[in-house]
Amino acid sequence: MDRKQLVDLYNLVATNWNLQPTSEKELVKKLETWNRYLGDVDYQKAVHEIDRLALAGGYPPRPAEVRVLVLAGNDLPPIPAIALAQAHELTKAIRNGTHIPQTHPVVAGTIEKYGLGRDDMFLRVYEEVRRDYLAATYSDGANMNNGTEDQSG
Repeated sequence: MDRKQLVDLYNLVATNWNLQPTSEKELVKKLETWNRYLGDVDYQKAVHEIDRLALAGGYPPRPAEVRVLVLAGNDLPPIPAIALAQAHELTKAIRNGTHIPQTHPVVAGTIEKYGLGRDDMFLRVYEEVRRDYLAATYSDGANMNNGTEDQSG
């Protein structure tokens, strides 16, 4: 993504969530952060994800959140309630000796780390495993490794 696209992307967020920087210095720092997380992702996909988030309402997206949404596509780990339901389905299948349903690797990793015990403990461990998975899976990018600003555009 070139500098103009990065500025356009930031402006899309700033406009949708009414987040205008108070100074040029603040804008430069924000753009450095946005470049760090989004400089190596597809511009159109980032716009699409920001549009989706704007239409859904809620808090303004963090650049790292947009990065994960762009790179993950439809392979995001499920929300905790869905993960817990998958764990229950898996437990039921194991007990009944029936076909074991497919689960997301993060759900499987949580079960591997914790087992199939109490729901509250599963959810606590799941959040930890999910956070580690997202960081490990989506942090590898040209701008993430060296912390320098992309000079293109």
